Amino acid sequence: MKIYRDKIKSYDAKLLDISKVLNRLSFLRLFIFVTTIILLIFLFSVKLFTLFFIVFPISILIFIIVLKHHTKIAYLRKHTSFLKRINEFEILREQCNLEEFDTGKKFSDPNHPYTSDLDIFGEHSIFQLVNRTTTESGEILLSEWLSEAAPIHGIKDRQEAIKELSQKLEWRQDFQASGMHFQNKKSDYYKLLSWVEGPLVLLKNRRIYIAVALLLPVLFIFSAYFFYVNLGSIKAFIFLSFMILVVLINYMILRKLNSIAENISETSTKNLTTLRGYQALINNIESESFKSERLNALQSIVTKDKFSVSKEIKGLCRLLEFSELKTYKKNTTGWKSHVSVIK
Repeated sequence: MKIYRDKIKSYDAKLLDISKVLNRLSFLRLFIFVTTIILLIFLFSVKLFTLFFIVFPISILIFIIVLKHHTKIAYLRKHTSFLKRINEFEILREQCNLEEFDTGKKFSDPNHPYTSDLDIFGEHSIFQLVNRTTTESGEILLSEWLSEAAPIHGIKDRQEAIKELSQKLEWRQDFQASGMHFQNKKSDYYKLLSWVEGPLVLLKNRRIYIAVALLLPVLFIFSAYFFYVNLGSIKAFIFLSFMILVVLINYMILRKLNSIAENISETSTKNLTTLRGYQALINNIESESFKSERLNALQSIVTKDKFSVSKEIKGLCRLLEFSELKTYKKNTTGWKSHVSVIK
């Protein structure tokens, strides 16, 4: 228990340091934003347009760099808080204080030959003591292992794997914390599997839609510019009419694609968090070095030579993030579309 208490103290100190850094970055981010606005207004007012167009992109670049660093530190703080919580949970388990942990009652089968007699599931059960999973599929697999006898040839392999992992406390806790970032209580493992195994839904003429998606905002901007330049003349009316036409075309296409977009958005929302969780966990497995035969065999499933499952999932998550963008709000002055190849 001492090792867990020492870790809690260590993480408390680390959280304090990280919070200080995060506060400084928050202030720096605000300072850059306000300073940039004031500087740009000043340069514009004194008509230093060349300097204005130099300062503007540089300021945006600096702001983005600071913002990315802020996001990275915020993730680190959250990860550290998870590590602290994990060690607090370990102390609770050693004290047999199991009220906060999942009982696994949903896996209980009254007709099972031994799970009820051995308190495998339910309050103060073995499941509560050993469960460290952060995914629904992990919980299901653990319940199956506790409910079924292991094959004789696999018992020794499991024992060797457990022996090796017992010496990797830091890695085990970091692995668990990585999954805690993306725990999704509303996830449905079996629906995710059916979605992965289902047929691809491709948007017909998607290349045309992509071309139109890029062309329409350009036409609108140019029309708005020439409308402003020709204010007071008959040409202004022509460009205004063209702007209205662009907006109408945009509206008609959005209306046609609305049902497809809603389906994509719904799919993305349900599966994105779950997939991110798998990516984080698999990335930890890929980067670790194992000695036991079983752990190496499991690792070889997710990484081999230059192939990486975590990178493949990352690519899929990027597609889902793109499809999750709220592109169908009632704003017909811009054209944003979900026209990528998405499930």
